[in-house]
Amino acid sequence: RIEFYAPFSKKPTQVLPLDDVQSVRSLTPSDRLHPLPGVSLLVVETAWRCTYLAFADDACRNAFSERIKAALFHSLGEGRIQDDVYQAHLWQGFSAQSLVASGRGKWAPISSSSKRKQRIILNGRRMGFDVDSFDAGWPVAATATATATDEGVEVRGTIENEERFVEGLLMKACSFSVESLEKNPKDFVDFLDATCRLRSLSLADLDLASKQTYCLVLNIYHCLLQHALLLSIGGPPDKKTVGHFKRCSCYEIGGDVFSLAELECCIIRGRMSAPVNARSPYVDAPKSSAGYRFYALRTVDPRINFVLN
Repeated sequence: RIEFYAPFSKKPTQVLPLDDVQSVRSLTPSDRLHPLPGVSLLVVETAWRCTYLAFADDACRNAFSERIKAALFHSLGEGRIQDDVYQAHLWQGFSAQSLVASGRGKWAPISSSSKRKQRIILNGRRMGFDVDSFDAGWPVAATATATATDEGVEVRGTIENEERFVEGLLMKACSFSVESLEKNPKDFVDFLDATCRLRSLSLADLDLASKQTYCLVLNIYHCLLQHALLLSIGGPPDKKTVGHFKRCSCYEIGGDVFSLAELECCIIRGRMSAPVNARSPYVDAPKSSAGYRFYALRTVDPRINFVLN
């Protein structure tokens, strides 16, 4: 196993069993995205999270990478667990991660039923500097427009890139079942990597009055809902647990964290009147989330009640 220690600590702050390690790779982000310019980065991938290590130079990084790969090879030589057990082990990792807030210590707890609950960031497997752009073509081929410049033709992305990407993301989320996840959990890893691209989607740059943005946010909401349900250990939430479920299940989008309740109440319904005698499964966003109404969609359509309910 790989253990990580804080300075002067005798207990590891994080432990990665070798059976959980999917791959070890070097990472060289662009200068614009690199979090630590001049530092060499190494990524240790597990099914539910990528761990990023920084080294002073490439030589130290490569030496450490070879040590890990040798340990993995030795583990395989001793007989790694069988495929069926290994797949079940991966699924247990997904399930355990759904109970642990991946943003612990980074994102403030949220109020739910007079209690402070930790947010669960479900699209946090990769960091923002380690994801593809929306025009990378997964899961639906993206489109772009060409504009003429003095130096030639410049290709730039449009809202259609994000819209088609999120549409394909929702289709992928709806294609999963508990049985398919247990049979082939690596497909879910690809889905998790795709959801990480939402971290680079800036809502402030979108036209909040357009129908395209309206559909995009709705698809993100339903993708998050399906994602959270897939990782719900006790099955679908009931009247007692739906509040925590909708206030704590979150995606990071453009540097902000939005729960299901915040997406619904502050953005999708942000310009609509407040419900009267609201009942489950409707869950209002906490008062502390009122700032998210800055992103409220300008389109107001009563039919949205049928889409959300």
